Amino acid sequence: NPVRATARLEHFAVVTFDADLDSLRALLPAGVDVDLPLVSAVAYRYVRLGLDRVPLPRLSGDQVHLRAYVRVGDERGVWFLRTVQDSPLATLPHRVWGMPWARGAVTIDEDPAGQVRVASAGIDLTVAPCSAGAPKPDPQVASATVGWFLGRHGVRRFSVSFTDDAVVAGRAEAARVAYFEDLGLVTAGEPAQSAFRHPDTAIAIHLPPDPAFSRQ
Repeated sequence: NPVRATARLEHFAVVTFDADLDSLRALLPAGVDVDLPLVSAVAYRYVRLGLDRVPLPRLSGDQVHLRAYVRVGDERGVWFLRTVQDSPLATLPHRVWGMPWARGAVTIDEDPAGQVRVASAGIDLTVAPCSAGAPKPDPQVASATVGWFLGRHGVRRFSVSFTDDAVVAGRAEAARVAYFEDLGLVTAGEPAQSAFRHPDTAIAIHLPPDPAFSRQ
């Protein structure tokens, strides 16, 4: 039966890079097409993550999603390449649904000026506040709520919803994701295409992920 996992997301920052189109296409299965030639690192701290109507457990931790922007049929969303999470239950989505989730050390800090620093193995991101009037990111990057991933039995789809979808333009003072470099998506030292902050928000994650189509 469908359930919802809910949490509050804090210190929410997104850094986006231009991606090599051929390398990105090579990572996607048939039926999943590139929508935007971009990849992003999406970092936040989740607080009191748990299932609706289940009082315990409630988990908190830091997490980084690595994603691309795709279309499946007429629907736009994101493709999950990898997620690193510092929770002991981080591997549960992989064991149950084949999601590309792994456990690893992630640290996300925010200073009083609103600068967010994200550190994990091969990931070094710093997003600083930007001056008023700075350009906002593509709406597909800023407000995607549908995602797909390649599970054990084919492509699966899931969705999320936020209480606040506003974003604030930022500036990437540091921007390195070794995983993107290893896949040939970005070159070492490539500057970020854009960065932004998302206000703290409540999130609902609709589970389980639904089968989208079988492996082709």
